[in-house]
Amino acid sequence: MRDERTETVCELRHGIQLVVEHIYNVVSIKEVVVFLAEAQTYIQQHRQNPEIDFVTEGWFALSCRRNRRNVGMCHLFHDGEDKKLYPKLELWIEAIMVGHCGATSIVEMLEHLQEWRQWDIKTGGACIEVMELLAQPTGDILALQRLLPLLDSHAKNMGSYVPGAVGVPLRQMH
Repeated sequence: MRDERTETVCELRHGIQLVVEHIYNVVSIKEVVVFLAEAQTYIQQHRQNPEIDFVTEGWFALSCRRNRRNVGMCHLFHDGEDKKLYPKLELWIEAIMVGHCGATSIVEMLEHLQEWRQWDIKTGGACIEVMELLAQPTGDILALQRLLPLLDSHAKNMGSYVPGAVGVPLRQMH
């Protein structure tokens, strides 16, 4: 049987994309959280090593595994190849931290979905689409795709969005 692959692209900050490549739509948000944590660790470890220029590579990828079975891939990507323009290392770290913040917020929402629905209704329903996606069996990655722009929008509305600074975690908004 041939593997059916699909991709979900989540826009992080500074033109950096999180690409989740699914096999039968089985990559979960928890695996994305692990990937983003590993990416952040990798970049921070290599930031002291001048021989490795992560910035000009423009990407980072790892396979997502569950029970020793490959269920997909996660990639961090920036399309700076055309102009040889890539974000500075600090901006990669920021984008990954914001993505990780959003992904862990999705995990938290899944664990307490009813409470989050009530909170969303009380606060005007800004996350209604995210809540609807979380109700679907494989909607967690799509929910992250919708949540990330909301985090930046909220930070801008609160006056706390500063390019180059990490956004407000959703759990602090709750």
